[in-house]
Amino acid sequence: MTGYGDACVKNGGISVCVEIRSINNRYLKVSLRSNEALGALESQIEEIVRGYAARGSVSVSIKIDKEKSSDAFKLNLPLLSEYRRQLEEWIRLEGIDSGASMDLSQLLALPGVVEDNSHGGDCSAWIPQVRETLVLALERLREMRIREGKALAEDLLVHLNELRRRLDFIVERAPEIVKIFNERLVERLNRLFENQGVQVEPADVIREVGIFADKCDISEEISRLKILSNLRAFCATRIRRVKSSIF
Repeated sequence: MTGYGDACVKNGGISVCVEIRSINNRYLKVSLRSNEALGALESQIEEIVRGYAARGSVSVSIKIDKEKSSDAFKLNLPLLSEYRRQLEEWIRLEGIDSGASMDLSQLLALPGVVEDNSHGGDCSAWIPQVRETLVLALERLREMRIREGKALAEDLLVHLNELRRRLDFIVERAPEIVKIFNERLVERLNRLFENQGVQVEPADVIREVGIFADKCDISEEISRLKILSNLRAFCATRIRRVKSSIF
């Protein structure tokens, strides 16, 4: 069953946002996407998801944002000095005017000059917050699936009630079909032969009527539809249980 749930929890300078989408699948398949390396948490995340879903393709997206602190970035001074030394050497060798201005800010964009440590840290420290956010998103996913499941079940009941009503009419009407065919066949043949002075009797067309009766026998189809219409009681039971479980 399709569904969607999301949640965000911010704590201790770390913001964890989880989005979960599910689509129909015979079995349970969990896929994880994240902007952080959560390989160590993948098995735990799947175990939590299994506590809320028994089937379906469930896509879990986790985004972790950490506030930038003053010690999150560091200049690699030796590397910066080397970049500048080589640039000055190149200017000298090329005979470029030594008075030419050097934009030092461009040196900061060179690889390795600015070391970004904001994504470091042990991901195990995020486990409680990731678990809390994941559970909140799963709860919202389940609520959506419950609403959708209840609406689908009620719609199915409407169609089953209509099926039962029409089936009762068909069962009542079916025995008359052969009789109506016999009367219309005799009437049509009499119109064709009236100029020849021939009168067709019902007994004369009994073979054709027998073939027609065999072809239009729907007793097997009626039996199958009766079994299908009995799903109404099953669906009613599922609707009563849908608030506690949708799987």
